[in-house]
Amino acid sequence: AFYTFYLPVAIGMITSGVADEGSYDLAQKICCQMGEYFQIQDDYLDCFGDPSVIGKVGTDIQDNKCSWLVVQALDRVTPEQR
Repeated sequence: AFYTFYLPVAIGMITSGVADEGSYDLAQKICCQMGEYFQIQDDYLDCFGDPSVIGKVGTDIQDNKCSWLVVQALDRVTPEQR
């Protein structure tokens, strides 16, 4: 989220002459939250999305990626279920 959402905005702010540190802090907070929500949606669609609609076949789980869904599942399971 930092590199893909905040930094492009920060570069735009810099080139526009924004000098207020508070504005950068707020932009970082907002952009990083947006990036997190984007990743959650992407992980969800990777698992449950219809390939004919989303344009790709999701393989995150088969590829053993640490997706948001995996993190949520691991947060809820017992040690025996891991």
